Amino acid sequence: MPISSPETENNNEQADSDSATLKKLRILVVENDFLLCELMKYSLESEGYAVDVCVTAEEAMSVLPRMYSLIIANVSVLGQDSAGLGTYLRQNGETADIPLVFISSSETEEGIISAFESGVDAFLKKPFSMREMVARINAVMRRYKRTPSVSSPKRISHDDLCVNLVTREASMAEEPLDMTMQECQLLGFLMLNRNKLYSAEEIVNELWPECKLKADPHVSIMSMIDSIKSQIGIYSLYIVADDCFSYAYVEAN
Repeated sequence: MPISSPETENNNEQADSDSATLKKLRILVVENDFLLCELMKYSLESEGYAVDVCVTAEEAMSVLPRMYSLIIANVSVLGQDSAGLGTYLRQNGETADIPLVFISSSETEEGIISAFESGVDAFLKKPFSMREMVARINAVMRRYKRTPSVSSPKRISHDDLCVNLVTREASMAEEPLDMTMQECQLLGFLMLNRNKLYSAEEIVNELWPECKLKADPHVSIMSMIDSIKSQIGIYSLYIVADDCFSYAYVEAN
């Protein structure tokens, strides 16, 4: 069974609204290092989060039907299930909105790309301080809070081209497209903000601010744009780029 702890009481009546919101949030930690678990649990509870801990991938998957506000998991504990966890979360309607943070002792560019494509929101590289962990988690939670599900669209479409912004899947004429989650995010972002140009740096900062890649962002975004355009037929004509490699989805009124 996961280790549960009661939510920390808020004794400060002057606490700001963000702190009050954090009191309602529960985080799942997947980590088999007992000492690190205790440090993470204590630090997160001190921030007002409620924390559950699982020490195996099987244990974590068994409790995932429970709704969490964020999951932070050690890649080595998940093993071969690490990429599968992100995909499972994003494709399951009940868990599609849960942010996922990976802990890893190595941080290769290929591993980062694979993780972000499967739906991971941020990385923590070992060794890390508790202050860094809390700051990273709070930053991820603020990003999700800025786009509450109540007011944000779940789907964006142009005729029969549709992107599900929650599950990060795309379809055309009701047929699923073979896009990565990052490609779906990029297409959805451009369609949602149609008729506005974004540079590669702006796109990365908006969609994947935690992603620090060695590759030139222009190369990465251009590659994704080429892949997207190859799959969306006539709708590829609506994706334009200027001479400075800024991109937009342009639809005339």
